[in-house]
Amino acid sequence: MGVLEISLERLLSDLYELAKIGETQGQGRTRLALSDEDHRARRLLISKMVDAGLEVRVDKVGNIIGRRRGVEDNLPVVAFGSHIDTVPNAGMFDGCLGVLAGLEVIRTLNQNNIPTRHPLELISFSNEEGVRYPLMTGSRVAAGSLQLDEAYRQTDSSGITYLEALKSGHPNVENLAEPLRRHGEIKAWVELHIEQGPVLDSEKISIGIVEAIAGISQWLLEINGRSGHAGTTPMTFRRDPVIGASKIALEINRLAREKGSGVFGTVGIIRTYPSAINVIANRAEMSIDLRDISPQRLNESRREILSYIEDTLSGLGLTYSIRERARLEPTPMSKTVMDSIMEAVSRTGVSYRMIPSGAVHDTQNMARITDVGMVFVPSRDGISHAPDEWTEPTDIKAGADVLLHTILELAS
Repeated sequence: MGVLEISLERLLSDLYELAKIGETQGQGRTRLALSDEDHRARRLLISKMVDAGLEVRVDKVGNIIGRRRGVEDNLPVVAFGSHIDTVPNAGMFDGCLGVLAGLEVIRTLNQNNIPTRHPLELISFSNEEGVRYPLMTGSRVAAGSLQLDEAYRQTDSSGITYLEALKSGHPNVENLAEPLRRHGEIKAWVELHIEQGPVLDSEKISIGIVEAIAGISQWLLEINGRSGHAGTTPMTFRRDPVIGASKIALEINRLAREKGSGVFGTVGIIRTYPSAINVIANRAEMSIDLRDISPQRLNESRREILSYIEDTLSGLGLTYSIRERARLEPTPMSKTVMDSIMEAVSRTGVSYRMIPSGAVHDTQNMARITDVGMVFVPSRDGISHAPDEWTEPTDIKAGADVLLHTILELAS
């Protein structure tokens, strides 16, 4: 008997069907969390989970959970999945692959009459992307790092609360399941995801075994100077906040490059005021995004950047204010789960490499309560969060097969 495999045809059919919800021709699809489009997608997923024989529940924060009973059903569950909400104009794989590949794992086990000792749970977390509401609401509530009432009070740009948006698809919220998951309840969590970067694709490798998810420090910096005429204010008299912002952007780039693999530094926003071609700006706003898989190195970089900002801007005669927008510590993956993924890779015979994740995932929150692991598959040209996001079918199958055998290893 050969190695157990998923059905690529079924999985691709599911992916294309889900991708049609919220789709605009040539512009990808948009399913912001708890929007009408997201609720349509959620109903589709629930129907497919029921058809696969899962006992389905939705919890009070909107997470969708499908349970497959184990031979010893009182044992901790082996959980896996991802999310199905999207950014605007998204591709068809981010998050969705992890959920639908998990569904295909269930079907494959059912079709081959394979029981597992531990029960299994397929989970689709609510609002991973953080476009409409703050990031990873569902998994943060499940892991206990965000209180449910606080999640409910979150508002979108139109003033609609998370609770109101949830009720538009689930009117009887009070009857939904409790979302908090406790230590010991889940044996392990595994998430299959596209890489969203170019490494696996450029090296023609099918599987990335994630070793750690990078921690993040994000700041919003406002720099204040003095306006003046572009043609009459001597260069030595200027207090130009754009010069300060430029120096800081270059320093962040230098620091990230010199500290090595697994370090990322980005300035994604620079705004100047009054934004006239012949006027020296009096104010500049910029964002700083620093990521690293090493906790020690991330803390060191935080100190270096903040010190550089103070020294550089004071030296230019500029004042500033800085606000920390987000901070997440690096999350190493569990050796137990990584070993199970490695065993699955060996069993399926696909190529692999160890890889860090610079993007955040629900897995970071699950790591608060259980052992976790992630499996990456290639993204063509590293493109993600865009309509032309693409992963080859052969790599989709490789990832789903590795997920299948990882689940079997953990749940046996």
